Amino acid sequence: MTEPLTKKNTANRAERGFSLLELLVVSVILIIILGMIALVVKGLQTSYNERRARAEQLNDGAAALDLLTRVIRVAGANTTSQPLTPTGATQLRVRSDWNPVDGTFNGQYEDTSFYVTNNSLYMRNETTGQQSELMGSVTSLTFQYFDAAGAAPATPAQIARVRISLEVGTVFTRTFTTDVLVRKGVQIK
Repeated sequence: MTEPLTKKNTANRAERGFSLLELLVVSVILIIILGMIALVVKGLQTSYNERRARAEQLNDGAAALDLLTRVIRVAGANTTSQPLTPTGATQLRVRSDWNPVDGTFNGQYEDTSFYVTNNSLYMRNETTGQQSELMGSVTSLTFQYFDAAGAAPATPAQIARVRISLEVGTVFTRTFTTDVLVRKGVQIK
């Protein structure tokens, strides 16, 4: 027989709480929700890391191309020496007396070679032999040379324009290309 509801019996039923089955269902639902949140966060973090790596490649490639452009542009300044000495299509030596103008090539960037080895772009000071890595993840570096008429020059002394192509990246590749007019015989003070 069922007991009539009394104040004591009603209080016991209200204080019983959740059953084990109810707690288990809630726990499973929370685990599923937390797992989905973890997957979303991991995807966002992976996407962020990829975008950051691409942005770094773009910044490094643009900075390296800018340095190459600036150094080649002043080639031949304040000197009667051979301003550009290409070594094939992948290495270039640039000479100019501008940092400071002192009749020698021992200032920074005055006698410099640019080349790629082991997927890194290097700059070497030919006077001191000091080598500096400009950037990594370089796939290729090529130089094309043109005379004042736009044709291939017969000698390095006829080089009036240099086209630089710098390809960076291993997974996400990007090619930077620019044409640089070479200033010869310009007096920089």
